Amino acid sequence: MSNQNPGRCPDCEGELSVVDGGQPWCTACEWNLTVYDPQVLPPRGWLWLERWGHGVATRLDNRLFTENHRSPAERSHWTAARVLLVAISTVLVLTALGCLIVGGMLMLRDFPSIWVVPGLGLILLGIVLRPRFGRGPRKRHRLRREQAPVFFALLDEVASAAGAPVPDSVVLASEFNASMARYGLRGHHSLSIGIPLWLVLTPQMRVALVAHEVGHLVNGDPSRGLLVEPALSTFRRFAEATGAERTLGYVFDADRGGNRGIGQLLFELVLWVISRVFLLIHIGLSALGLREHQRAEIRADAVAAHVAGSEALTALLDRSALSDVITTAIGHAAETKPPLRWSELADRLHQGRTAEMTQYRQLTQRGTSLWSSHPPLGLRSSLVESWPQEEPTVALTASQWTQIDEELRPWYTAAHRAVLGARDYRPDSEATIR
Repeated sequence: MSNQNPGRCPDCEGELSVVDGGQPWCTACEWNLTVYDPQVLPPRGWLWLERWGHGVATRLDNRLFTENHRSPAERSHWTAARVLLVAISTVLVLTALGCLIVGGMLMLRDFPSIWVVPGLGLILLGIVLRPRFGRGPRKRHRLRREQAPVFFALLDEVASAAGAPVPDSVVLASEFNASMARYGLRGHHSLSIGIPLWLVLTPQMRVALVAHEVGHLVNGDPSRGLLVEPALSTFRRFAEATGAERTLGYVFDADRGGNRGIGQLLFELVLWVISRVFLLIHIGLSALGLREHQRAEIRADAVAAHVAGSEALTALLDRSALSDVITTAIGHAAETKPPLRWSELADRLHQGRTAEMTQYRQLTQRGTSLWSSHPPLGLRSSLVESWPQEEPTVALTASQWTQIDEELRPWYTAAHRAVLGARDYRPDSEATIR
């Protein structure tokens, strides 16, 4: 949080919080918390759209909190948004199939003839409209069971406790993140765990992380299914194909060079309009899909609370809210701190900010957007605390965690090198770590 003093709340006289000269808000009564602040949520396109999306997302977040307060929703329901996404996807798939069939018939009609041209065009359109099933991770990037038997035993135990299938593959990544991806026509799943994130967590937080990701296999998330993939990706591809990255200023830029006539200018202007139409459709459908995904995230949190315990999940969410602070500190400390000690540094940082945790939680709510893939971390933490508190179902011994760390040591070393960059590791350095 900023060190500047923004004054007192006009409603309750409480102390205000502020970030880097942005809009202040009251931690106590949440005055001005829901205001759009570009310092926290910089516009990724049109400012008016981001501001409007923030306002809508705030109202939807409040509704999501009310729906799941005291007790999380146990399963997915067929909402109007989900029905619309499935309907649009069905139309797109049928259109793709129709284009391929009609295009093939035209290609074969009196071959060779003029019908080859429209037939080929319809076939190409059908190929563009076809559903995408995604590609799985390459075998050389996958963690094999024989490489980490104790880690996979943990994964098996978590999946069993969650009532979920074991992921088909595991990838250890270099990002400060974790995810569960679906790929292939048969719907295989790949668990990706970012080693930098893994290294700053306590053992039970790691269980909560794995349990949350495995929870995606049983949370009924419609945005991950083949039934809605065409609706969520087709219009994005159309927008990209028609030049969505080009701004209106670029179209009218007289200094671009070349002999552009009025005809080319009009053509580029028409493409710009078409790309914006596709982009707006994609933005709207993405907003619908992401809100459905957010509901599924809450159900995955419920799975994690049951498997790892409510306390561990709340701690994981709060530590994630401090990710910027922690990653900055790890970046500075990497020269003198080996990876197995990064969790100690994260623990100290987390404990040192316990009194400010309410502000950090509220800051995540201020950054909410209609196009956020996850609910604000602060909202999720508050929801977990409102549910009946659960004890962990899965908990490993210190010896088992030592074995897992030993199994994953090569990936820890690689993550350390990535954080160090061009710097050298100096374990005996007396440099002060701030």
